[in-house]
Amino acid sequence: MSAMMGLLGKKEIHSYGIESLDNGELAVQWDILVRFSDWSPITGKLEQRNIILSLLAGKFSGGSLVPLTEEDLLKHEADSQELIGFKWERSVGLKSLSTSETILKLQKIFREWEGEAPDGFEDNSLNLPTLLHFSAYRDIPKLSEQRRRISEPDYWGYSPVRKFSSHSTSWENSLDNVLVWMKWLDDGRLEKAVDIINKRVFQGSTTFLTQKRHLLDTKSTITT
Repeated sequence: MSAMMGLLGKKEIHSYGIESLDNGELAVQWDILVRFSDWSPITGKLEQRNIILSLLAGKFSGGSLVPLTEEDLLKHEADSQELIGFKWERSVGLKSLSTSETILKLQKIFREWEGEAPDGFEDNSLNLPTLLHFSAYRDIPKLSEQRRRISEPDYWGYSPVRKFSSHSTSWENSLDNVLVWMKWLDDGRLEKAVDIINKRVFQGSTTFLTQKRHLLDTKSTITT
């Protein structure tokens, strides 16, 4: 799923990063219901559109692996099924699918926001998807001894997929640095994040996140 989300905004790729997809053994389709506003040349105003965005990867022929019927679209109140991705061909490797005008617009939006600070798309006017991929290795390594400072994290900007690895021991790429930066912004972002995680992840359990601040070393941490 993280490999397929990584297709958003890309004009070309050389690898999915998944062996079975790269060598053409598998073909995958992931259908996502997308709601957005688009300018209508007919009415001359913005109109809401619902589409089924089919992310495609691997070896397949023709259009989508599973083309949706009119009944399928009606069930999900969608206008159309739009294809996005790269298909595997033995002679040329990974080849981009032919894209519609709708897909070109969506791809342009993702490219424009790639790396931008996560500020403008947090309100109701623009909600861009992000997939969080965590390593199966759950240990959190001890940070290497180095100067710790309040600095913007290296991966602070927006990305359709964000892979978190627990192997990094540098301060710039640590979870601690993210929390310190969010606390330093002092705009309610950290409190909002803790509240969302407690409601969506830990609701109904005895586990929850709390926020603690150590004033002596200006280090913020989140503990269970």
